[in-house]
Amino acid sequence: MSTGPWSKWSQDELRAFTYPGMGPSVVALGTFDGVHLGHQRILNEAAAMGERLGCPAVALTFDRHPMATLAPERRPRMLTPFPVRIAQIGKSGVQHVVVVEFDPSFTRMTAEGFIEDILHRALGAKGVVVGYNFRFGHGAKGDGALLQSGATTYGYAVSVVPPVVVDGVPVSSTRIRRALESGDVEEARLLLGRPYAVYGNVVHGDARGRALGYPTANLKPDDDALWPGDGVYLSKVCLDGGGEYAALTVISDRPSFERHERSIESLLLDFEGDLYGVHIKVTLHRRLRDIVRFSSVEELTAQIARDVQASREYFRAEFR
Repeated sequence: MSTGPWSKWSQDELRAFTYPGMGPSVVALGTFDGVHLGHQRILNEAAAMGERLGCPAVALTFDRHPMATLAPERRPRMLTPFPVRIAQIGKSGVQHVVVVEFDPSFTRMTAEGFIEDILHRALGAKGVVVGYNFRFGHGAKGDGALLQSGATTYGYAVSVVPPVVVDGVPVSSTRIRRALESGDVEEARLLLGRPYAVYGNVVHGDARGRALGYPTANLKPDDDALWPGDGVYLSKVCLDGGGEYAALTVISDRPSFERHERSIESLLLDFEGDLYGVHIKVTLHRRLRDIVRFSSVEELTAQIARDVQASREYFRAEFR
């Protein structure tokens, strides 16, 4: 097994147990999509327990959302691309991230087998940390109570972390998805602990913005990425390799041009240059307004000018 920040186990390795055990560790379990405030509490608890027990903290997660294997037609859009999820987990204080392939053969592993073969034999768990609603093993029969029942046999401590509650409701990836789908990026930011971001490469569009005097970067997000609801957003754009700009981001099917093809376009303020092919990160800070169909180019350009001014005012302290 790699000693780097994360390692991936194949099903062949899981079946044959040819990988070396990691030695004593504290293991945090979860999909951790979004690495939201609830996930952060689980990971922080694992790091703290690791310090108390004198062994490294390990986050065990999966290479895909479990529903992508269990019921592909119902799999949710992901809040964080895989590399970003790993990086966010790594910021939580754990020393290692182990990624298991959640393929059909993995779904046949019993909950008891998961405890014995992965937690005990492979990871040498001296502590296990899970969220209050985490389930594992074939048929999702494993839970915090089952982990507690195996604690004496396998010699590990268990911490079941209660929900983080914001505005009277537990923080969850599902709640964040619903907020984003309605365009409420401010609620999503509150639950994530950071602005929601969309990642992807800049691709060629139809150059409508350039013709209006407002050239935009057209983003092609990752296939599984969740797109927030239609609207005009105050945003920041970070360029791969450096550079951050205040921006306006429009998510819509471009009704003023009758394209009816959903797109994500960002107008970077005070940027000059060619971004085609560049990988960018777009963080959405506030939904400014609904998408409106304009009857003339003059009405559209006047509204864009007002939106640009709103973005300048919002980010003035950071980009002055």
